[in-house]
Amino acid sequence: MGSCVTSNGNCDKDCQQRIGKANSVFGRLKDIWKSKHISLKVKVRLYESLVMSTLLYSAELWPLSVTQKKKLEATHHKFQRRLLGGRQQNTKASNVLASRP
Repeated sequence: MGSCVTSNGNCDKDCQQRIGKANSVFGRLKDIWKSKHISLKVKVRLYESLVMSTLLYSAELWPLSVTQKKKLEATHHKFQRRLLGGRQQNTKASNVLASRP
């Protein structure tokens, strides 16, 4: 899980790799996200520990541009919408996700 920063400080490749790996992790957990027997609180904890940690691995070293930051935020929001699974109108569920960093 190394980082790839070019000589000019660009980390586009690493950012795209992290998004792809996080997408893969999220997809492998689709049975958990769809399960009615697992609480939203547990799903959010799993999301934070497995998906977000994969997405942001070594991100503290990245010299992020505005575009890359927006891509990471868009990916995070896409995952949140998929995690809610059509319950976007549920304010309690939305508040649980919104209160997380």
